[in-house]
Amino acid sequence: RGGNLMKTITLTDEQFEQLKEYVVDSCENIMDRSLEWADSDLSNELIDNNEILFDFRTILEEAI
Repeated sequence: RGGNLMKTITLTDEQFEQLKEYVVDSCENIMDRSLEWADSDLSNELIDNNEILFDFRTILEEAI
């Protein structure tokens, strides 16, 4: 199959807001935990392992 095919997900306004809230809250939790570990390797690894979640957050926050 092709590499960069786009997908569309249809959500109600309520579903969208729930998804957005979940992703934002998850990102905040990850950031809080990474700050607790300061500049440790665990902190950097936690952020790196959840990079896709931060990408989703950006996409959701930019959506209308």
